[in-house]
Amino acid sequence: MVVLPDAELPLERLLVQLVLPYVSCRTQGGVRSWKLIKRSVVKTLGFSRTITLVLTCPPFLFAGVAGIMTGWSSGRLHERTWHITAGLSVAVVGFVVAASTLNTAGRYVACFIFPVGAYSVNSVIIGWASSTLSQTKEKKAVVLAMTNVGGQIGYIYGAYLWPDSDSPRFGIGFGASAGFALLSIACAWAIRVLLIKENKKLRESTDEHINLYGY
Repeated sequence: MVVLPDAELPLERLLVQLVLPYVSCRTQGGVRSWKLIKRSVVKTLGFSRTITLVLTCPPFLFAGVAGIMTGWSSGRLHERTWHITAGLSVAVVGFVVAASTLNTAGRYVACFIFPVGAYSVNSVIIGWASSTLSQTKEKKAVVLAMTNVGGQIGYIYGAYLWPDSDSPRFGIGFGASAGFALLSIACAWAIRVLLIKENKKLRESTDEHINLYGY
């Protein structure tokens, strides 16, 4: 899933491809709502601080397994867009459920759902960027650096999406996270359209066998 070394990189595709990991990382900012588990879920059950911390671990374990399975499936099927769409759609469901109910069991279950969806697409997005924006090893290194740095910027302001004044529903944080997830899906499909056009141009440029972009 690489391109010809001398292929030019359209500016619009570069911008969209770099925006995708950024807004996807904002989706993961929803995981900052672990304080929701402490204050609104575990606290209502009367657990100690130690048990509270223990209860924050299982969702991360499930998210890790989901990330491995999604990355494996995406690589095996050579598909990116639908994997990203499915994962982030799951995250949106989790965010909506968490914001719409104050039921203890419901919110704790939601806190399993949105990390699984948000974190499962990480490897797919990073791998997609490195394979479609890397005509040379030097460019690949720069792209990976830009992708990782851009994806971390949001953590600077992410904590401000979860003010204490918005407790216990935290509609601002969950709503923003769901919005970023939907924007990430839109970016993925925009990239898909651009790559289809690029593949068509590559096919028309030569009769020889060439590697095309994966999407």
